[in-house]
Formats: sequence, C-alpha cells, structure tokens
Amino acid sequence: MSAIRRVITLLCQVQICLGGIAMILMMVQICADAALRTMFNSSVPGTLEIVSFYYMVSVVFLPLAYIQLHRGHVIIELFTSGLSDRTNALIDAIVYTLAAVAMGYFTMAAFEKAMKMTALGEFVLGVILVYTWPARWLVVAGTGLMSLVYAFTAIEELARAFGRGDPDSDTPEHGTAH
Repeated sequence: MSAIRRVITLLCQVQICLGGIAMILMMVQICADAALRTMFNSSVPGTLEIVSFYYMVSVVFLPLAYIQLHRGHVIIELFTSGLSDRTNALIDAIVYTLAAVAMGYFTMAAFEKAMKMTALGEFVLGVILVYTWPARWLVVAGTGLMSLVYAFTAIEELARAFGRGDPDSDTPEHGTAH
C-alpha cells in the first residue's frame, strides 16, 4: 500500500505544482494587462479568455486531490467527535467510498465532454482565437485523481477500522490536519 500511496502522492504534488504555476502565470498576465491598460491604453490580447478557461480551471481543479490527500477539506465532527476511532474510521470509509463514486461519475461526465469538445476543436473568439478544448482535460485530470485519492483513503480507513492500519503510514488521524 505504501508504494501506491507514494505514486498517488507524487501525482498530487505534480498537479498542485501545476496549479501553483498557473496561479503565478495568471497573476503576471493580469498585472501586465492592467499595467498596459493604465500606461498605454492597450492590453494583453486574450487575457480574459486565457485566465477564464485555463488559469482558473487549473487553480480550481488541479489542487483538489492534494488537499484531500492531506485531509485539508472541511470535516464537521459535531455528531462523531465522541465516537471511537474505529467507528470514526468506518464512517469515514463509507463517506470516502461514496465520494469516490460521486467524483468518479463527475470524472466520467467530464471525460465525455472533453472527448466531444476535443473532436469539435472547441474555441472562443475574443480579441484572439483561443482553443479551449485542452482545458477540459484539466478538469478530467483533477477530478480523476481526486476520485483515486478518495478510493485509496477509503481503503486506508477500512484497514484502520478493522485494526489493519499500516503503522508506517503517514496518514493523518481522524480530525487532525497537517
């Protein structure tokens, strides 16, 4: 299991780095566009389209799996805080399984849409022509990896619930964030 965790962790790190690079590029392009508008009454062609269809999609979807891998999403423990660790692990396993199925369904829908838009050569025409179909694959990559993280986490939680947790695992305990 630890080899699988290392591969998933590496993929998550790659995606969050790409999301971070997209955020930096977005910031640079928006600042350059604002500076050109202010100083020269001009702009960077395609800023609105590139920011909307590439940078924002990257920033939103690519980091999702990394955040989930490190249990960074909000967890409400109002009704479960008094339960045993095993019971909490079992509840988490059920929730993560349902989340994996839901995210898998979302990934399949995104995949089908990406296939259609790739075949059509989807684009938007603003100041310049911007092909938008490649950005559809960023959604597939982000949601697909998140689905895998949910599934893997569900397996880890089941192992913890039934006393077979990996002692070498760096998985955070229920209710703790790293």
